[in-house]
Amino acid sequence: MARSWYAYKGVNYPIDMLSSFSLIDGVPACSDGNELCAIYTQAGDNNPTLISDNLQRYISNGLAKFIAQPDTPNAKLFVVFKFPS
Repeated sequence: MARSWYAYKGVNYPIDMLSSFSLIDGVPACSDGNELCAIYTQAGDNNPTLISDNLQRYISNGLAKFIAQPDTPNAKLFVVFKFPS
């Protein structure tokens, strides 16, 4: 299934509502930080279709560590973060 990047809108707890995310073009410019920036997941129209258990774990780990996830060398990133502007 196709995947896309979705920006976190900053509303609701991110894993509770798919409508908390909006489709973006391309790859986000963020990486590490203490706020969720975007997720890479199964593509829907304007919102993702699924936040899997793995993705939920990546979000939780990233919020605890302030680094993009997964945090293994050369891994494809699925969750990126940012510092407040």
